[in-house]
Amino acid sequence: MRRYRRRYELSDDERRKLDFVFSVFGPGMKEATRAAEAFKANYNRTHVRPITGGHGSIARQDPNFADISLVQDAAKLPDVISAMGFGEYMGSWFQQRHLAAGVYDDLRFPRPASAMFDGIELHDPRGWYHLYGGSPFTMLVDKRKLDGVPVPRHWEDLLDERYRGKLVVGFNIDDINEFPLLYLYRFWGADGLARFTDNLADLVTTLGMMRVSLRERNTHAIFVLPHFFACAAPKEEHLVEVWPEEGAWLAPYYLMARNLEDERVQAILGFLLGDDYAQVLRGRKMAHLYAEPEDGLEGKRYCWIGWDWLAQRDIIETMREIDSIVVPRVLDAHPEYAKGIGRALWNG
Repeated sequence: MRRYRRRYELSDDERRKLDFVFSVFGPGMKEATRAAEAFKANYNRTHVRPITGGHGSIARQDPNFADISLVQDAAKLPDVISAMGFGEYMGSWFQQRHLAAGVYDDLRFPRPASAMFDGIELHDPRGWYHLYGGSPFTMLVDKRKLDGVPVPRHWEDLLDERYRGKLVVGFNIDDINEFPLLYLYRFWGADGLARFTDNLADLVTTLGMMRVSLRERNTHAIFVLPHFFACAAPKEEHLVEVWPEEGAWLAPYYLMARNLEDERVQAILGFLLGDDYAQVLRGRKMAHLYAEPEDGLEGKRYCWIGWDWLAQRDIIETMREIDSIVVPRVLDAHPEYAKGIGRALWNG
């Protein structure tokens, strides 16, 4: 992931305030956007004060949906932000300018979460962020290519040198995917991250893994990738998805909300935390508080990086630390990537 950069020159004075914006990872974008537009249309047909907003991809046509984390005037921020990942809204500037100032309220969820969230602290202790779902990361293992080593069952297994040259994770040198790297750094520190990096076979995008790396001529044995893509792999006896025993890592969806008594805000939260939207995400192999486990995942759970750990760190500085560990090792093994490496670094 690259550090968020301004996309449009739109001043706060020119900006139109939206009631909500939300983001969903690629596999669920079309279905989630369609559901949000239907919710908004149904609400606006029966209410005098219409709801404005929608999926962040609308920024391609409307710059009011872009650069929201860079807005200085709190009055121009949406009342509800449903964000994804660890980047845009977790930067220290947004936190200090708006969250520490109490712009958003400490939100409580309406009912207990699915058992897959057992043991996870859903609410940031500062009351800033509220985890409600995400894209789970698992392993896809090609048993033909393990060369006698066992199928891994725990995330920590991937640090073992027995898996040297057998791992692929969904990033490339031009745009590093931070999710697996952050979890590795969180639970096993710099040493664990270095050991994992040394075990990588190559840098491959997630889509590239699906398009190329599953073919017989490649040597990759273990793929760390979103559950959606593991499910999309060919249904072959030699390919098995491993849901690690400590849980699938969540690339998060989280909420920030204010004006909780406003009927439009209540309706928006009712949509995002409702059963219909939960089923939309479940249908695209994503997590939601109120989605029941898919068939075959009963008794499985998610693993969360931890709000306490995130609260103690500057996310950009943390990604720079990760860069400093991962990039030199990647370039030692693949010097041909040196030309493009600068675009991936969190150095801005």
